[in-house]
Amino acid sequence: MHGYESSTKLIGKPVSNLLAPEIRRAIVKRIKNREKGEAEPGMYETVGLRKDGSTFPLFVQSTNILLPDGPANVTIL
Repeated sequence: MHGYESSTKLIGKPVSNLLAPEIRRAIVKRIKNREKGEAEPGMYETVGLRKDGSTFPLFVQSTNILLPDGPANVTIL
């Protein structure tokens, strides 16, 4: 979907790299708000970014979970 040969190419990179540059700030703010416990939608449509620079509509589902080491966010693109 994003144009990478393998998901291993994405390990260690911020998920915001898979989003169109013009919407990254808004999505990062949404993620930070969720981490602080503020109400933010868990499902929404945004704009994805492919490896070649082209964009496409992207549906995101995100939720917070509690791990033994503390809270974490799980996002499915």
